Amino acid sequence: MNRLQRPVFFNDDAAVVALSKNEMVGSYPLLRDNLAAVRAGYKQYASVNGDVSQIENVPISPQLATLLKGHYTNPSADIAFIDKIRADGEHKTCPMCGSSRCGTLDHVMPKAGYPCFSIFGMNLVPACKCNLLRTNRLTNPAFPGARLLHPYYDDILSERLLTAHFRDLGPVPKVGLRSVLDAAHPFRNAVDFHLTNVVRRSGAAEWIRGEWAKMVLKPGLLIRPLKKNPATRAGLVDLLEEERQDVDESTGSKNSWMSIMLSGLLADDVVDWLFAALTAPGRPPNGPLV
Repeated sequence: MNRLQRPVFFNDDAAVVALSKNEMVGSYPLLRDNLAAVRAGYKQYASVNGDVSQIENVPISPQLATLLKGHYTNPSADIAFIDKIRADGEHKTCPMCGSSRCGTLDHVMPKAGYPCFSIFGMNLVPACKCNLLRTNRLTNPAFPGARLLHPYYDDILSERLLTAHFRDLGPVPKVGLRSVLDAAHPFRNAVDFHLTNVVRRSGAAEWIRGEWAKMVLKPGLLIRPLKKNPATRAGLVDLLEEERQDVDESTGSKNSWMSIMLSGLLADDVVDWLFAALTAPGRPPNGPLV
């Protein structure tokens, strides 16, 4: 999860106007004849700052819907920005779930249900395979403000939002994911919704469990400074906080999977367990913890 700067190397309105005039593409003249509605839809999307609970669907014919989805799959020169968005984000932290790389694009408003936004650049964010695993739910009316977060618009994604939660500490602990926001925080329901419908389905907890196994076997494999045993519990906390800061700077996200794991390692009970295991009598530096 991460807040992204909105791309500035293209203009959605100019692009769709140019595409509507292109007599060489299959959507001509249908897109031309529906251009006013499509442009209005783009404008309304931006006017609500990408809030998925307020974005209005644009009624277009099934034929035009199919053609626009086809343009996404095989973009013409008028909408070449689609491939550039994908390429520019390929090796970055996934802004939707926090995994270590992207490789594809996610339609924030799913193109199946909102085909008008199939080629709308502000609806296309770099993503990993989580775009195939997330649900198509956008909101949960039972909880005020519960909705999918938008990497191009929701500034809250720049903040630390998630932590791992470890239970039954040992070789194979139980791993959960939870929000760090207070229950009264105005974005708490949105973060919980995004966590449930995207992050938990992405395999983040399973990845963290695997990294824990590496740490238990040889701590320095996961956190290099743990090749040496910390002298004090406070020193261990400082080490973990510094490691998390380095990870955040390296990935450009406070909610990468590794950052989420390190936040979980900083929980008091986990620090207690780690320090006791690291400093157990007779344990060699960088040796197994159990």
